Amino acid sequence: MTPLLKQLASLAIRFGITPKEVGDIVKVECVNEAAQVATLRNGRVNHSRVAVITGLSRNEIRRLLGTSGTRAPAASRHRAWRLISAWLTDPRFLDSGLAPRVLPIRSARSSFSDLARQYCGDVPEKAVLVELQRIGAIELANGKVRLKRGIARNLRREVGRAKWILQATSNVLQQFKASHLRRPLVKSAVIAVNSPADHAVILQRIESTLAAAFDAMKSLGERQMARGIRRRTSISSQIEVSAIVTAGTRRLGPGR
Repeated sequence: MTPLLKQLASLAIRFGITPKEVGDIVKVECVNEAAQVATLRNGRVNHSRVAVITGLSRNEIRRLLGTSGTRAPAASRHRAWRLISAWLTDPRFLDSGLAPRVLPIRSARSSFSDLARQYCGDVPEKAVLVELQRIGAIELANGKVRLKRGIARNLRREVGRAKWILQATSNVLQQFKASHLRRPLVKSAVIAVNSPADHAVILQRIESTLAAAFDAMKSLGERQMARGIRRRTSISSQIEVSAIVTAGTRRLGPGR
């Protein structure tokens, strides 16, 4: 369980999801799963049994079962992302064309310090600047800070990638949970790469290889029909295949 949570924490940090948001989401999903186990014949959920399974109070159970979504309030969001959102919308930090102004780090009014103080609480402005640089959101020059163009779009794209990764992972875990007859097939490979140029070439070949492999797998069902297997009105079962390629780099020691 720890390796899975470690990877979840890594994704959360990368995509600006706070520990509080992760905790809230996990809590809601655990209660929902326990509620399925504790559903009575009349369709009602036995809150006392859910409380026993999850360790939460019955009042908390009732509140969470009534939760329609897991969107976090602004106060619990990643502070750097909260600041970017404010920089894009707060009139005090916009120019006449409603674009984010280039802000002096410190000045009498409407400075980056003011922005950080209002939207990041007691976090020092230097720590906020470092985090914004880490995620590639700003440029620093001559004591002024500029928000990069298209950063909101880039962040949305990153969030979209995170959602796709989490959905694919969720599908895999769901197959593990639902598989009673046969263990899911799991394969992995680590490819040694000697240079950034090789990295790009190998990654491109992996993508094309996987695309061809998935096309071939999709055709397996079509071949059954071509061989005259009786067509049924509904599909009795399905096989789901997912592939996740991590393109990060990891230095290997001598002789490895």
